[in-house]
Amino acid sequence: MENNQTVSELKSSKNFLIIWSGISPLLLISLYSLNVFSILITTIISIAIWVLQMLLIGYFVRKWDNFKYFDSYKGSKSMIFGYKTRERLFGILKEEKKVNLPEIAEVLKITPDELKVLIYEIIGTEEIKGEFNEDKNTFILTSDIEPFLEILDVKFEEWAKLEAKEKKL
Repeated sequence: MENNQTVSELKSSKNFLIIWSGISPLLLISLYSLNVFSILITTIISIAIWVLQMLLIGYFVRKWDNFKYFDSYKGSKSMIFGYKTRERLFGILKEEKKVNLPEIAEVLKITPDELKVLIYEIIGTEEIKGEFNEDKNTFILTSDIEPFLEILDVKFEEWAKLEAKEKKL
């Protein structure tokens, strides 16, 4: 919060209304009765209601944030799947610094041979250095992983554009 906010702005804010929407009605009822026991009971109940409200609001805010993210992501369901796949793939590659062809091909939903061709294309840019092991099932990166991930990210975008064009036809 900024320091120059006035009290009236704070009172009109959503947080103030949310907090007092659960607590104030029961506290007002308990103050009219002027019985210590009823004040204690209604205070406990009002705090419990407030906690439940906060939990529910937090739950729905998280749900809404997830919904807004996917709603603002202007793409098909496969592009959203591609985003999740890309993040998973990048996590695997950053951790291991090697490309296990069958495993990564399964994540990408392509064949290991197509993945090999993609790796050879990426190696052709000369920013990436690495070698295949003896059985040709693993590509071990000897250079930095970041350029490889950037080039792979460009490939993902190209695939998404091709997919969009194919759907239009």
